[in-house]
Amino acid sequence: MDVSVFDIIVFGPLAAVCGVVLFWFIQLLGIESEKYLLNKMAESHVALVRFTNFIGLLFQTVCHVFGFSLTRQGVGEFQLSVHYAKVSPRKQKKGLKVWLGNWFLFWGPFFLPPLVLVLYFLLIVEESISVPSAEAVGFFSFGGQLIAFGELLYAYASELLGFLGSVDLFNPLHLGFVLALVFLGLGMRPSYIVDEKHKKIDMVHDLENIWNHIRGEPLYVFGLIVLLFASFYVALLAKSPLYVMVFAYLGWLSITGIVAIILAELVLLLISLGDRVGRLRFLSWIVLIVSYLCCRIIFFFVSVQNDLTVSLLVMLASVGLSVLFLEGSLTNRFKSQKKLKH
Repeated sequence: MDVSVFDIIVFGPLAAVCGVVLFWFIQLLGIESEKYLLNKMAESHVALVRFTNFIGLLFQTVCHVFGFSLTRQGVGEFQLSVHYAKVSPRKQKKGLKVWLGNWFLFWGPFFLPPLVLVLYFLLIVEESISVPSAEAVGFFSFGGQLIAFGELLYAYASELLGFLGSVDLFNPLHLGFVLALVFLGLGMRPSYIVDEKHKKIDMVHDLENIWNHIRGEPLYVFGLIVLLFASFYVALLAKSPLYVMVFAYLGWLSITGIVAIILAELVLLLISLGDRVGRLRFLSWIVLIVSYLCCRIIFFFVSVQNDLTVSLLVMLASVGLSVLFLEGSLTNRFKSQKKLKH
């Protein structure tokens, strides 16, 4: 058998899967770093931690309810609090439906909430995202699939970052999208920080749950792999990019989640800075709002190219300078502890 044919048949279906797993793992690491920040702020911001924990449990509950509804098990009852969430099916079933329903519990919070934001973004963005051509050389090989997957992710990421780099915060739709990103980032997964008995629930715990779920039903996993390869071969025969596009869309969800986590961590860092400076804790937030308002007012009377981007850059620079001022002047971080000898 030709090496290229062997590459297409055996490794071609795995390229996009590996890409999705990679970005999902980056997303998982981002969630863990956010949990570390929340853990440091737990004593002084109990209400904030409880709020983020509730959002995470809310996302889990909604995903589990969606899984039970989609698999036609129904929802008998559900419980939701700051520390606890549980969804019970209306009909106790066994087999594939139960297994698929639990998939939404383990994987849903990573993908379903970002899906809403991706749809929101595609509605407000003006330009369409290009799709790779199926006639590209080596398209269905492992490398070709990776290139097509990367092209789709790059197209979406550049569009998303370009939008955030020129977002109009006076536009309610744009402002709502940014706030929704921060909201998503804060509640991607429950923090479990307030309750002592849940402190050990972390990334390793999530991975163990997913592994046990996969290992528990090897026959279903084998059937899923067969379905995966069959879908790739159908796309290969039809010369369609649909297979890689489906996984690229999953990558879009992970990228959206990663951007949301980064924005949420920036918000948490500003809050953490306020704890260290005491009475001037709101200075950075005031500078953020006032600097942006001033720029937009000035650019309303003076025409400047890329005024939205310039306004955001001035706002970020002003906040950065305020942070340096607070860190240097009020916490003595940039001052010598002892007088230097001449």
